[in-house]
Amino acid sequence: MKQLLTKLDDSLYNRFVQNVPEGERSEFTREAIEEKLSRKKIADDTGMEVLKFIQKMDPEAIIRKLIDQELVSQFTYEEIKKQNEVLKLILRRASFASTFSGDMLLAQDNAQRNVSEKLVLEVVANEIKQLGWGEETKSNK
Repeated sequence: MKQLLTKLDDSLYNRFVQNVPEGERSEFTREAIEEKLSRKKIADDTGMEVLKFIQKMDPEAIIRKLIDQELVSQFTYEEIKKQNEVLKLILRRASFASTFSGDMLLAQDNAQRNVSEKLVLEVVANEIKQLGWGEETKSNK
């Protein structure tokens, strides 16, 4: 067995003397050194595993996957942009239609207006049923 001479700060030495009994100090020091070295070995092993993993990676494959991801993202963006434009057109036409139909309803007398409103409400209710939205709201209640 080898002997080790160590220099410690006064505060560290005082904590060591207070917390470790006289006969156990050598064993405590050996265990502390072993623990510290084992932690260092684990960190080195983890670093080596990561390094090996990086070395096994194929840069060409990574570049291809990144290009594929970029193309998919661009395609998705363009499709969403198209859908947004379609929704804008639908909203614009719905706005024009509602304005026009509101003017037509004002021009009608009360009896005609009531018949037209009932007809429109029936058409909307049928479209909601076809879309399946009415069943979802009933089941959520």
